[in-house]
Amino acid sequence: MSKWTFLPTFAELAAHSDEQLRQRYDEATRAGQPVQATFALDELRRRESRRSENTMRRLTWAIAALTVVNVAAVIVAIVR
Repeated sequence: MSKWTFLPTFAELAAHSDEQLRQRYDEATRAGQPVQATFALDELRRRESRRSENTMRRLTWAIAALTVVNVAAVIVAIVR
């Protein structure tokens, strides 16, 4: 794996897998390059945040759908 000699671009960060970013972070901290380590760590945090947001969005829609089903069931029970 090549080392970042300059600050990485967004495209370079996005092109790496999570595991590659973890390796970059480890390499940068061992080499005493805190700025490069911070870029890798921030990208990992951004990705985790994005995954959490997507999960929350899916769960919100699932709860909304189940709420509609529950309201429909209550209406049917009341009408009978």
